[in-house]
Order: sequence, then structure tokens, then C-alpha cells
Amino acid sequence: MQIVTKLLSAFRKLRLFLCLFFLVLSWLPKTYGQSPAPGSSPSCVQSDACFDFIYKGYVRNANNTVTLTVGVRTNCIYDLSHAAFELPAGVVATNPVNAKKTYSYSIANPTNNPYYCLKFDGVRINGYKNGAEDEFSYTLPAAAFNSLTTFRATAKAGTIVGTVTLNAQAGIVGPEAICPNSVQTFTVPPLAGTTYQWTIPNGWTLTSGQGTNSITVTTNSTPGNVAVTVSDQSSSWCGNKEVAILPASLSTPASISGPAVVCPNTDYYFEVPNVPYAAYYNWQVPNGWQILSAPVGNGFENRILVKAGITGGNISVAAANACTSSAVTSTTVSLEPLVSVSSSISGNVNPCPGSTQTYQINATNAATFTWTVPNGYTLLSGQGTNTVTILIGSSSGNIDIRATSPLGCSSATQNLTITPISAPVIIVAPQSVTINRGTSTTFKVSSSGRNLTFQWQVNSGSGWANITNSAIYQSLDSVLQISNAPIYLNGYQYRAVVSSCNQSTVTSPATLTVNQTGIAANIKVFLEGPYNPATGLMRTSLNAANLLPNDQPFNNAFWKYTGNENVPAGFFAANPAIVDWVMVELRTSPLPNSSVAMQSFLLKNDGKIVDLDGKSLPSFPGIPPGSYYLIVHHRNHLSVMSKGLISLDTNPSLYDFTTTYKASSGVNPLKRMTDGKWALFTGDANGNGSVTTSDWGSFWLLENGQSGYLPSDWNLDGTVNQTDYNYWYANGGFTTQVLR
Repeated sequence: MQIVTKLLSAFRKLRLFLCLFFLVLSWLPKTYGQSPAPGSSPSCVQSDACFDFIYKGYVRNANNTVTLTVGVRTNCIYDLSHAAFELPAGVVATNPVNAKKTYSYSIANPTNNPYYCLKFDGVRINGYKNGAEDEFSYTLPAAAFNSLTTFRATAKAGTIVGTVTLNAQAGIVGPEAICPNSVQTFTVPPLAGTTYQWTIPNGWTLTSGQGTNSITVTTNSTPGNVAVTVSDQSSSWCGNKEVAILPASLSTPASISGPAVVCPNTDYYFEVPNVPYAAYYNWQVPNGWQILSAPVGNGFENRILVKAGITGGNISVAAANACTSSAVTSTTVSLEPLVSVSSSISGNVNPCPGSTQTYQINATNAATFTWTVPNGYTLLSGQGTNTVTILIGSSSGNIDIRATSPLGCSSATQNLTITPISAPVIIVAPQSVTINRGTSTTFKVSSSGRNLTFQWQVNSGSGWANITNSAIYQSLDSVLQISNAPIYLNGYQYRAVVSSCNQSTVTSPATLTVNQTGIAANIKVFLEGPYNPATGLMRTSLNAANLLPNDQPFNNAFWKYTGNENVPAGFFAANPAIVDWVMVELRTSPLPNSSVAMQSFLLKNDGKIVDLDGKSLPSFPGIPPGSYYLIVHHRNHLSVMSKGLISLDTNPSLYDFTTTYKASSGVNPLKRMTDGKWALFTGDANGNGSVTTSDWGSFWLLENGQSGYLPSDWNLDGTVNQTDYNYWYANGGFTTQVLR
């Protein structure tokens, strides 16, 4: 009984020791290598924290990719949350999958967490703990894998993270494709204090070197992996090399693809499909031919570039590798005669730039023609034929032509040099001049070239415009005549566009300065119709509506004024402050027969009367300085005259009709505005100097509802309506105080 009791006590102690032993063993880090059985795919294992990472090797695929497989065993008490595998920089993995379908993941491909990697995040992973394992596979391009020596693998369960560095290719030096039944050597770098455990494919014989860094083997016809586990006192790593066995014989290359008929001295490609296990191809070409593509090993690739000679013959090829060579495949190639050009290119060698020209060539045995034109030229039609139409550029160059036979053989290139006519050259540009108002002048240009034409242009401040012959301008080719220059030409610029053969050269601009002559007047006056007391300015509605005439409006039956004052097209758009035309008269006494000058000018919205340039004081050429009565006429407002004689010279003082009626002659000569200013009475449609029923009956009744530059538009807004009637009705009976 005591013996039994002692045995039970000893058994309990032994059981407790064994439990403690295995518990401590489970806590120890697992950094070790596993050597697979001979002929199996080698596995490499590294451990960190509570994870085992089992690198199960790689497979080279036929599509030039490599598939890697890594197992992850979780020895933690928590389920795996994710596994990550480092990728080469910038590379994205393909076909990422896991082996156990009881587990599912969301895949980040790629991500930068925890580094640039492929990451499997657990979605349904219940039970992936306490020794459970899954395999993860993914594919990389072969070039990316070949550059990869090591890669990191990381796993996480709960808050526990483990990371190891795996050797992707293990660094075994040796052949990857070998002949069957041959003797081969495989080596890894030697390390002091290290053991080496090699495995080889089934049927191979390890003749020497097991346990060292280099082995010698004798192969059979079975391909597979050569693997090694390298261990020292603190760690281990393993690697493998996939080895293919070359066949004892190679298939004969399929038929050679390439042209059956070729042109002499021309480059061509010939090709056969790749033969499995072929390392290179031995090509033979006819005498006098050249193989232009670069050699690979002792032969050439399955596609070669050749330059044909002047005779035909056979092209042949055999596939080869280090073990054997295939039978020869051949094809016969013949030559086609050259195309000959029988004449030079015909056509104009000195055309005008921008012109359309026709060029032609004749050739024998030609099916198509390829034309090339200089930069800046355009081939409009005829490409492929012996006649083309070309739009000529501005620079010299060659027109080239090459004739081609039905099978593509080409003639020598023929060319024709084209030298277009040059643009005109300006020798002397027009020069700036200064003249007095009402006088004449000329601008001249001197230039060289053939068949020259001249277009004179003027810039009035709003851009360049072509000049046409008129009372002011007369263009005589290289000379521009300006007659009786009006003041508004002051500051205008002139230039000539000299053209020849569709090309133009523009001269530098010249400026015309027109001086005022005689005396000037400095007058301010308001018209009742357009005046706006709220702003103290007159409205410019007629100008804004483009209704103001370019010629003065007083050449009618009543005014009988024959002056030719005018402004150019676009003047009012460039001078939007102009309200309307007015006429200023100078008298030496109040009597009509004392009139010494009468001229049309322009009225601005601030009341200032300006000359036809829109800015200068109105001037009267030929009138000497002295004292004169100032009279302002308007086509549908009552005229007004200064209170007395006003001294006028080239720089007179302002005479203001707007501040007081006392500045005017007669009784009620002006109308008082609501802001205290004074303005000319409106309502005189027929211009007879009185606001009467005839203005209403003969004009307003007929024009009511119409728009335009109309006599009964008394407020100058461009439309005749009730508002105009109200102006007329309020001023009925008023008469101008200016004698007529």
C-alpha cells in the first residue's frame, strides 16, 4: 500500500513537471527552419510574438509572373485581425487569395499601413487563434520578384503585432534550366559556425557537399526545387531555387513568317513562333544579305531584322539551347525589280507664297507615289499619284518624290528646290508731318519687290482701317494725298501695307499734326430737351442709339448751310459724350448782314462746344482776332446770341450761357431749368425761330410714334412721343431773340 501511494505521488509530480515544461516551451520564441522531405516544395519558417510565418516558396508562371505563398499560424489567444506582406516599391499584386474559405478578408492592394504592402484585413475570422493557420498567395511580375531579395510579413491579433523578414529567393547560385542527366553545382555564401541542410528533387543524386555551402548533384528528367536551410546558434533561414529540366530534343520551328518577295537593299523582319525550351535561334540568310538584329548567345532571337541583298535565296532557322538543337525550317525569298524614275519633277520653282501650284513626275513600274513637302507647305491633293497640288509656304525647301512598285519596292528619291518670291522690303517709310487746318500734304513710301500693290491705312485711335479715296484722301499707290485737312485728323497715324505675291509688309506709322488757324471760341450752352437737372448734364441718347449723322445736319431748306463738316465712321462711338451737332455764327453787330463766319461744331453733354476732333475749341480759319457776337444755333431749339461783343483770339475765355439769362440778348432768350441753370428753348421743329402750331401740325403729328433723328424729337431721346408734345406745348409762342 505504501508503495502504491509513493508511486501515485511520484506520478503526480511527474505530471506537474511535464505540464510546466510544455507551458514554458510554448512561451519560447519560434525562430527556426523546417526542412521539407526530399522532392517536396521547401518551406521557410520564422516567428515573432505569437505568430509563425511559413514561407512556402514561389512558383514561376508561364505568363512571366511569380506566385508567392506564405502561411501564418496564430498561437495567440486572440483571433487574427490582419496579415500584411511587403511589396516592391510601386508594384501592385494580382490574384491575392487565401486558402481556408472559412476565413474571409477585405484586401487593401496596396496600402501604406504598416508599410507599402498587400494587406488582408479579417472580416469573418472566428477561431483563427490558438495554433490555427491560413495560407496567403499573391502574384508579382517576374521582374519585380527578381529584384526582391527579402520582404517583411506582419500579423496582428488583438494588440499583439509580430513582424519578420523573409528571404524571397534565398540567394542560391546555380542554373535554373539544365540538361537531363547532367552534373550541376549549387552554392550559397559561406558563413562561419553555420550548418546547411540541402534538399533536391526526387530522382536526383546529391553526390557531395551536404552540410556545406556548396553541393554537387546529378540530375534526371524531373524538374523541381533545390532548397537549403541555413542555421547558426541564434537563428535560421532557408531558400530555394526552382530548376527546370530541358528536354532531350527541341521541336522544329514552325514556318517562317515574312515577305516572299522583297525589294533589294530594303529592311525586313522574319519570324518563327517561340519553340519551348529554346534559348536561341540560328538563322541563315542568302549571300549578300545582312542580319541587323543583335545576337543573343551563339545565335539570334526568334525574330530578326535583315537587309536584303541584290539576289534572292533561302532563309533558314533552327532552335537551340545548351543541350540540343532542332531541325531546320526554311523559306524561299525572291526579289522584285527596282522602280526607275524617268524624268525630273516639273512645276514652278519660284511661286508666290500662299499660292496653289501643281507638280508632276513620270516613272516606270510605279504603282504609288509618296510626296514630301517642306515645313510650312501643305499638300492639298494627289498624294499617291504622280501629280500633286501644293499650297506654297514662305520659305525655300525641297519637294521630294519617291515612286513605289506594286509590291512596295521604291525608286531613288527625286527632289525639286522651291524658292518662293520674297516679301516686299521697305526702303523708306512715311514720315510724320505738321500742317495747318484746311491745307494739304502727302505721305510717301519707297519699297522693293515685284508686282507691288499699296494699301494705305489710318488709325484714328480705335485701330487700323483701310483708306478709300474720298474728298480728303486720294491714294496713288506709293503716295497718299490728304486735301483740305479737317481738324479732327490731328493726331491720326498713317501707314502703308505693301503687298507682292500674297505677301505683305507694313511700314512704321507716321503721325499727322493739324494745327488750328484763325480765332477760336470758348462756349458753354445747354439744350432744354436733353438737359437733366439731377446730373447737371445733357443726355446723349441719340449718340448711344447710333442716330447722330456723320455729316452736319444744317444743309436743309431753312438753314441753307452748305458747309461740308463731317466726322469719320465710328467717331461718335469713340466719343460717347457728344450730344448733337450745333452751328456757331460770328457777327460784328446783332444784324444778320454783319455775319462774318458760320460753321458746324459738336456739343458735349457738359455744355462745351468742341471742334470736329471732339476735344479742341471750335475755330474759324481765316478770321482775324477781334470782338464778335457769339450766336449758337440748333436744329430744333431756339437760337441764342451773346449779350454783347466778345473778344476772340486763339485762346479765348469761356463764355457761359448756362449761368444767367443776362448772358444773352433779348427778352426771355433762355429758359430757366429747375436747378437754376439756363438752356435754349426747345420746340422749333422747322427751325424758323418760333415755337408755333406749324411745328406741331407739320412735324409732331406726322412723326409721333417714330424713332430716329427727327425734327420733332424735342428732348433728343430718339423717339417722338407725348413727352415731346409736352415740351412743345409748354414753350408755345416763344421766339428766338436773334435777328434773322
